[in-house]
Amino acid sequence: MKHAYAANAAYREAKQSVRERVDKCYEWTSALIWDSLGQQDTVSDIDVAMMQGIILETAKCCIRRRKR
Repeated sequence: MKHAYAANAAYREAKQSVRERVDKCYEWTSALIWDSLGQQDTVSDIDVAMMQGIILETAKCCIRRRKR
C-alpha cells in the first residue's frame, strides 16, 4: 500500500511539474510574441493567440518526448 501511495504522489508531482513548465513556456512565449509582433498595428490578438497555441503544442510534445 505504501508503494502505491508513493507512486501516486510521484505521479502528481510530475504532473504538476509539467504544468509549471508549460505555464512558464506560455508566459515566456507571450512576452516574446508581444515584444516582437505586438508592437505592430497589423497584428491582431487572434494572430498572437494562434502563435502561442502552436508554440505551446510544440512545448507539450517536447516535454512528453523527454519523459519517455
